Amino acid sequence: MKKAHKIRIYPNSRQEIQFQKTFGCVRFYWNFLLDQRITNDKMKKENPEYIENKLTYAGLKKQEEFSWLKEVEAQPLSQVNMDLNKAYKNTFNSKFGFPKFKSKKYSKKSYRTAVGMKVNGRYFYVSKVGWVKMAEELRFKGKLMNVTISQTKSGKYFATFLVDAENFQQEPVANNIGLDLGLTHFCITSAGEKIDNNRFYRSLEQRLIREQRKLSKRLEVAKKHNRKLDECRNYQKQKVKVARIHEKIANQRTDFLHKLSSRLTDENQIICIEDLNVKGLVKNHKLAKSIS
Repeated sequence: MKKAHKIRIYPNSRQEIQFQKTFGCVRFYWNFLLDQRITNDKMKKENPEYIENKLTYAGLKKQEEFSWLKEVEAQPLSQVNMDLNKAYKNTFNSKFGFPKFKSKKYSKKSYRTAVGMKVNGRYFYVSKVGWVKMAEELRFKGKLMNVTISQTKSGKYFATFLVDAENFQQEPVANNIGLDLGLTHFCITSAGEKIDNNRFYRSLEQRLIREQRKLSKRLEVAKKHNRKLDECRNYQKQKVKVARIHEKIANQRTDFLHKLSSRLTDENQIICIEDLNVKGLVKNHKLAKSIS
């Protein structure tokens, strides 16, 4: 059984620089390969005898203008090629669509590697980065498959370890339960239990509004003085503050849902819920926030 464990990590300044370099190279290589594929497909339609240009990382790093690609580990860039091939196969799946270019500003910063990984207590080793401190030890024992390094909008770093652990089966239970989702309460069970709706977003909404107004003012000041946003320290600090509030809301929701779903699945064999058309329900703007 493959299980993942996401742990917060604390890289030093040198390691942060290496992570940022790898994030940038992975983003560039994805965009390069996607642009190359789109161009080849377009030229192939116009001219069936067109010879496709298939320049990969091995050939790209030999060119002088792209020699900086050698500064990062090669495995994450090889993984990019496999991920793009998978994305192309999923193009006609209704859930995914055509692959998109990655943005430096909006895209998630992450990369995956499966080479040179070691875990020793609360430290793990990654090639060209070194030993990085973790917030806790790895919970699962087994073969380490890969690790994904990521950074959130608030600046926090995380490592997600995929471990091939032993299968674990819980003792079967015979209980059945039905759930009725609502607005006043998050849900009411067929046993009569009422689970409160904590309204995590509403509890931090006023604070979020204040911080977003400050962010808008910082943006207006930057535009007034014709300054780039990357150079505006006050804007970047305020941007992180807003991101932390959004992150806190998301973490509270995730924690609540995981604990509730784990308890319900541990205690019951069959769970019945009503089939709701959520997309249709949120069209009611007066209740959309509560429904979501």
